[in-house]
Amino acid sequence: PRSTLFPYTTLFRSWQMLDGCVRGCARVVVDGGHNPQGARVLMDSLEDVFPGEKSVFLIGVLADKDYRAMVAAALPHALAFVCVEPPNPRALSASDLAAAVRDALAARATAETDVAVQVADGMDDAAARALALAGDGGLICAFGSLYSLAAVKAAFGCGPDATSKSLSAAKNRDCV
Repeated sequence: PRSTLFPYTTLFRSWQMLDGCVRGCARVVVDGGHNPQGARVLMDSLEDVFPGEKSVFLIGVLADKDYRAMVAAALPHALAFVCVEPPNPRALSASDLAAAVRDALAARATAETDVAVQVADGMDDAAARALALAGDGGLICAFGSLYSLAAVKAAFGCGPDATSKSLSAAKNRDCV
């Protein structure tokens, strides 16, 4: 995919900054995209690797970022948004981010208006909500802040070995 153009979003197949793991029967992608350009590249990559699939986006952003443009990039690919506050003093509150997502959905007045928007109380709650929304075989994509990467991985139990899993294994895992 086109994602090698930006330093914090790498090819799905390289798994350097972008890790994939499977929790339960949901697939989890964790990305460092934290600006509109990174969000657009992430959406292109998701479409390349998971064509036509909608994602549950676990998103937390810093208040000084163009989060409205990041949300706009994700809307056409969204099944749901779980908003969480990143662990940083410059973080945008989860409720303010959720309000921005709802405003963007209302402005579109298209098929995406049935997208669920939830506010999480911390990363563990965000991961639990995302898993419930995604369901078996669903796709979860966490992005929005580099400051959230470690907390997201910990909440999903994606340790250092997550980078060794291939995308094909994550895409083709049988849920039993």
